[in-house]
Amino acid sequence: NRSWLLMMRSGVLRLEWSADGTNTIGADATEFIRVLPDRRMAFRFTLDVNNGAGGRTIRFYQSDSIDGVWTQVGADVVQAGVTSIFSSNASVRIGDASTAGLRQFDGKLYKAEIRNGINGTVVANPDLTIQTPGASSFVDGAGRTWTRSASVTITNRNIRFKGNVISWPVR
Repeated sequence: NRSWLLMMRSGVLRLEWSADGTNTIGADATEFIRVLPDRRMAFRFTLDVNNGAGGRTIRFYQSDSIDGVWTQVGADVVQAGVTSIFSSNASVRIGDASTAGLRQFDGKLYKAEIRNGINGTVVANPDLTIQTPGASSFVDGAGRTWTRSASVTITNRNIRFKGNVISWPVR
């Protein structure tokens, strides 16, 4: 019941999708992304399933904000053969791909946006920055209900330091 998955593996954005719900097809960005600690980053992809030349074209993008200016990461990835994306009835998961055998996202998520087609209609847009701290579920601007997993916390805390101080200098 697979549809698509955007992930980062060793600093490279990777898109995997399925045309039939079972078998996956993949594409990697052609450039490495340096992820800096405590830096906000946004990622997106477009998949032109039929580029008019008997193939498909995948583009990866990054920005410092989901609403920001998008910069393409590397060159277009052009593959032979037209494709499609399976219309799955499975729930959308953001930050947790443990069911796919991947480790869970270990950062902060602020927003996400899913569109129907390249620059198409927004079909999901959870904004975690406006949710009630501790909430277990909420409805996004597109009318979709989101439920957090047990290992996730919705919070408005802004932690400046997390660590251990063995002793403080005397002043």
